This record gives sequence, structure tokens and C-alpha cells, in this order.
Amino acid sequence: MKIILLTIALINISAHAKPCAPCTEMDALTKRFSKLQYSNADDRRVGRSLMDQVLRFTESYIDARNKGPSFDREIQHLVRLVAASTPYDVETAGAGDLVVLIREKGILSVYTKTVSTLTNRCQKNFLQAVMDARLCTREGCDEEKVPFDYEACLSRPSATP
Repeated sequence: MKIILLTIALINISAHAKPCAPCTEMDALTKRFSKLQYSNADDRRVGRSLMDQVLRFTESYIDARNKGPSFDREIQHLVRLVAASTPYDVETAGAGDLVVLIREKGILSVYTKTVSTLTNRCQKNFLQAVMDARLCTREGCDEEKVPFDYEACLSRPSATP
């Protein structure tokens, strides 16, 4: 009987759980990036114009004083957004903000788990290359030089998810 009551209570709690508003907004922006064709110059311009919105999200998490109850879930959505936007981010500022979050907010495990679930191989590999360059701590690292050619990746037959 107690198990049944506990199950009903858990169902009621989950049914009344608040939706993650930032997650919904980040997902909508991620979908906008997903619809863009990087090979199209107009789409590249659109992607670059959307970067201010991406950076507003990344910077809001850097500025956050506390980790809220849905922090890890929100970071997962943020990582997916940064992965989708990185090809259009000329200065790779979104990835730079993820590095700050890794160092200051301890999100490395959430970042790593989320990247492992990305299905777009080119976005995943590009984000990983940018992050590796920015996280490099050995002498001789140059975070401005990312050893990954996104356009070449797209031209390979297995580039799409």
C-alpha cells in the first residue's frame, strides 16, 4: 500500500514539475541553427547574426551566482546550442564561455556526457577541437588555431547525422 501511495505521489510531483523555460528557448535556437545550410552564404550570415542570442545564454550561466535545481539539465541544452552554433561563431566565443563554465562552475562531466550524445558528427568534432584548443594547458598551445576543417567535414558523405 505504501509503495502505491509513494508511486502516486511521485507521479503527481513529476506532473507538476516546472518546465525549464531556458531549455525551451535554447532548444528553439538550436533548431534554428540546425535548419541552416553552412554552405549557403546567406545562411552563414543568418547564423552569425544569431550569435548574440547564444552568447546571452552562455554569459548568463557564467554570471549566475548559484546553481539552480535544473542547472545540469540547462547546461546540457546549452552545450547542444553551442555545438550547433560553433560553425557560425567566428571568434568561438561560445566555446570560450563553456571553458569558463568548466573551470568556474565545474561542468566538465555534464559537458562530456552531453557531447557524447551529439549526433551531428561535424558539429561534435568541431566543438571538441575548439574546446581542446581552448582548454589546452601545455606550453605551445594556440587557442586561435583549431586543427579542424568544418567545410571539409561537411563535404564527406558521412557528415550528416
